[in-house]
Amino acid sequence: MTTGPTLAVVAREAGVSVPTASKVVNGREDVAPETRRRVTEALNRLGYARRPRFDQTKPPRLVDLVVPFDESTAHRRTRELLDLPDPPTAVFVCSDRMALGVYRAVLERGLRIPYDISVVGFDDLPESRWAAPALTTVRQPLAEMAATALRLLVRMMDGECPEGTRTELSTRLVERASTAPPPARAR
Repeated sequence: MTTGPTLAVVAREAGVSVPTASKVVNGREDVAPETRRRVTEALNRLGYARRPRFDQTKPPRLVDLVVPFDESTAHRRTRELLDLPDPPTAVFVCSDRMALGVYRAVLERGLRIPYDISVVGFDDLPESRWAAPALTTVRQPLAEMAATALRLLVRMMDGECPEGTRTELSTRLVERASTAPPPARAR
């Protein structure tokens, strides 16, 4: 159970995104001084404390792959990632269906989710809770997305040009059983 404010609460209080607040917490230098000040003040005001499970002696390495949006490609590319000399400890894919391809590749290698590798999907499809182990995923406000798209379409049909229109909708991380702190690795 979380006892203090989350990074999302700190970010909202400071008027910044969660990744920006995370950069400040992690000591990254690519944050404007004024933004850093606002985040630091929010951290102090709210009594934010880092959670030990997120502390690592070695910073994570990010591998960014752009792949076709399907389960079989996710399966193939995950196998390639697992063949690297220093394979990833976590994979985040842009759909729950792609996560199923990741699961298959991980299990074929005899690895265990989340003990050897964490997996996170995106969409929170109903079947993601029945995967073994249940998939951690990002829930999108699908009905709100559809309504917003429809409103923009109607405006365009009425001759309004909503160029530059920006709409932010809230997503939510649904933590299930497919994520854990990275495993210790022998060096």
